[in-house]
Amino acid sequence: MQSLARDLEPAQGASAPVAGDATATTVPNNTSAPSTKKGRPRKRRNPPPRSEHDHGADADLVDDLEQEEHVADPTDLGVGNGSKMKFHSTEWKLNTGRVICPRLSKGYRDFEAVYSKQDVLENLSFFEVFLSFYPTGEVDEICTRMTKRGVDAGYGKSWTVTRGLFWRFHGIIYYMLCHPESNRERYFKTTATEGDVFVEHNLEAKYHIGEALFKKLMYCFELPTDNVESDPFDPVRRFQRKWNQQVESVITPGSGLVVDESMARWLGVGMPGLMVVLRKPTPVGREAHTTADNSTKIIVRVEFYAGKERMKFAEFVTEYGANPATFLRLTKPWHGTGREVTLDSGFASVTAAMAG
Repeated sequence: MQSLARDLEPAQGASAPVAGDATATTVPNNTSAPSTKKGRPRKRRNPPPRSEHDHGADADLVDDLEQEEHVADPTDLGVGNGSKMKFHSTEWKLNTGRVICPRLSKGYRDFEAVYSKQDVLENLSFFEVFLSFYPTGEVDEICTRMTKRGVDAGYGKSWTVTRGLFWRFHGIIYYMLCHPESNRERYFKTTATEGDVFVEHNLEAKYHIGEALFKKLMYCFELPTDNVESDPFDPVRRFQRKWNQQVESVITPGSGLVVDESMARWLGVGMPGLMVVLRKPTPVGREAHTTADNSTKIIVRVEFYAGKERMKFAEFVTEYGANPATFLRLTKPWHGTGREVTLDSGFASVTAAMAG
């Protein structure tokens, strides 16, 4: 993770701040006037022009330090003599004119993502590119499970889910994601009722799957499992792991990664980890934390929220806490590679910055 700090560096022999220090102070908002010893407001000098590297809280903190002639209250920003400032056990030099960037100081440079089939990409169909990212090794097992579930449900002994039928069924689901409607039935309508604003999707003609067959396939859909009976999320966790492994094998992300979260609509019954987040455009469904490559906008890693209790035992949680641990898991394959990680504000914290 890239961090910037203008005109600040530890004084010689000083130790760096420790992540999670319970004595850390809060930087006052720049809109409030600083206090003098007698408690009267004092006018600020005009702030110095910011460099192109200044942004966000880092820049605000540095501006506060540069504009203060002195700080009388040790619980405010620290204590200093004009050229140095002390924060807890660390003494910082001021106005050094340096920009500290760990990536550049270690010789890392920006680079683009690399797709393993880039040399033949122009000869590939869209479906072939899609398949290169999909854990296709799971498909036969999915078809077997869907076939058995349908026979057990009384669909007849001839009920069989082939790979071709599975992919057409999958295609309809992606189509629905791209063309949202108020209800599922509208995708299969071929005639409009009076006064209806009607878009003729007619999926049966396109995919040879009518509404009745689609409902049966939805009922039969079942993911393979690692047979962890105590974990109702096990099938999803396995598919998540297989998908991440497949994507990692076909694309090497560039120097910029973006960690964020998103919601996928789900109105079914009994899904582990069901989330209701009213502020989201899709408020009810499955929450996913994702890592995307900044240069291609391709999601290269995903982690589905498995419920509060289950997530307590996830990797890195004990050492760093929930949010920093999520960010660390989502970037784990690229730790130590010098990539720059941009975090959604929900992940941002001092602990996450220090861990990165």
